[in-house]
Amino acid sequence: MKLLVVMHGIDGGGAEKSLISFLTTLDRKYGDDIDVDLLIFRPEGLFLNQIPKSCNRLTEPKEVFTMSYSPFERMFWSNMSLNGIIGKMRHYISRIKKSDSYLSNIQAMWSHWKPYIPSVKKHYDVAISYMHGATNYFVIDKCNADKKYLYIHHEYEKMNENAQFDYSYFKQANAVITVSARCVQSVINVHPKLKDKVVCIENIHSETLIRKMAEGSTTHTFNNKNNCIKIVSIGRLTDVKRFDRAVEAAKILKDNGINFIWILIGSGELENNLKELIKQFGLEKEFILAGVKANPYPYIKNADIFVQTSDNEGKSMVIDEAKILGKPIVVTNYMTVRDVIKDGEDGMIADFTPESVAEKIMMIIEDKSLRDRIISNLKSETIGNENEIEKYISLWRK
Repeated sequence: MKLLVVMHGIDGGGAEKSLISFLTTLDRKYGDDIDVDLLIFRPEGLFLNQIPKSCNRLTEPKEVFTMSYSPFERMFWSNMSLNGIIGKMRHYISRIKKSDSYLSNIQAMWSHWKPYIPSVKKHYDVAISYMHGATNYFVIDKCNADKKYLYIHHEYEKMNENAQFDYSYFKQANAVITVSARCVQSVINVHPKLKDKVVCIENIHSETLIRKMAEGSTTHTFNNKNNCIKIVSIGRLTDVKRFDRAVEAAKILKDNGINFIWILIGSGELENNLKELIKQFGLEKEFILAGVKANPYPYIKNADIFVQTSDNEGKSMVIDEAKILGKPIVVTNYMTVRDVIKDGEDGMIADFTPESVAEKIMMIIEDKSLRDRIISNLKSETIGNENEIEKYISLWRK
């Protein structure tokens, strides 16, 4: 089988981590039967060197490369494309004029860039977009494959996409893959005609690999904090992750006399905002922005509590990773949370307020029987799911 996988980028994130697990598991189980080509729009990032060597990385078309950067960010790169820049300028002008304001930003970008992006000439048995947005549109419009599969990693109802625009693509796919039963239902709620086309395949994670990687080291600061509660959060520093809520919860913990250090692993456009908030609350010693880590698992392993404060998630990979490492979890009550956490059994579900997040953290700290029960329940769970790869194989062979 000849397989093409298309991804927007490979920097640190749940979908990117899921892609690496998918490619690694596919290579280990079906490497002799499936030839994999990988096209990455923005070929840089944390996980680039973790791509299996058996994957053939295609050189991204200059027009796609240009699409993935601002014209000022990479203006002098030799592989920028004039056609790509023209498409980008058309998009910027249309946004200023608001002539396509009914579309999301990425939908509008694609509608302007599509004429300038060349098609993939090679024929494939299967082409799969591993991310929503431009990669979905690229697979339908620009790939030559017998079967095409699209992806949605989040609750579709909360993605603010133009449903009619997306439907024109979804209906052409052999299937639309998403990561949880609730995410499936979210797509169907918007697109009931797709009810027989939307399938659930969970993000793949290997217990063996995660436990092995967790034996690595953390920073000196974290290792030396033996007399306080160690809290870890991981994610992109973006609006939807709501790490401002985490910082505000940390302020409440400090006001209540809790001795703790909270490590936030990740990067993003809100880093400076968070730094200001940390400074405003006088949390420079307690709340640490640690940046992106190629191996975050030692931090989770050495933590006492893992906290996620998002407004919205698909099926969070990092929650399952924290569960594999046996850590009590505090998570906010987004729509899909009960796909991964049983409240009071293997974690605690908080409301969308800093006060509730802080309250749940303090419950775990102060109630030893609750903490012990959660840890015991986590030890009895089977969380690794490498067999999810068989769902892909079954789908492709239909």
